[in-house]
Amino acid sequence: PDIVTADADEQMKIGLEMCKNMLFTGKITLRIGSKTLQAPQGFFEMDVAPTVVDGVAYAPLRQIASAMGAWVDWQNGIITIVNGGDKFTIDPVSQKIKKDGYNYNAQIIERENTTLIPVRFFGEHMGADVVWNEYDNTVQISR
Repeated sequence: PDIVTADADEQMKIGLEMCKNMLFTGKITLRIGSKTLQAPQGFFEMDVAPTVVDGVAYAPLRQIASAMGAWVDWQNGIITIVNGGDKFTIDPVSQKIKKDGYNYNAQIIERENTTLIPVRFFGEHMGADVVWNEYDNTVQISR
């Protein structure tokens, strides 16, 4: 069979169409300092353990977004995340985040070639509830 390739714009259209009606339901649990992510689909190993910087919990963007059922793409340094009709574009270098045409300020950090995003910011902008448990250093994202 012939192999058909799509350029970045066509890939984006395909990804948007695939994720149009997908919405995350369930609960994700992260523990600060642990690379294990617990999601409805099972346990997963993250590239980098979540961390706290200046009182803000950060976790690997790709793994959190994927666990929430989002489509994640990286083109020319720009990260695009699509889920349930929502679309984020993130430029880790300029610290610019756009969601559905609106600009947001949220610090993004890089660790071991992995983009980490504030968990509460991302989870809530994906329509989820985010709860920090200080007793066991966990963050739960649920919807």
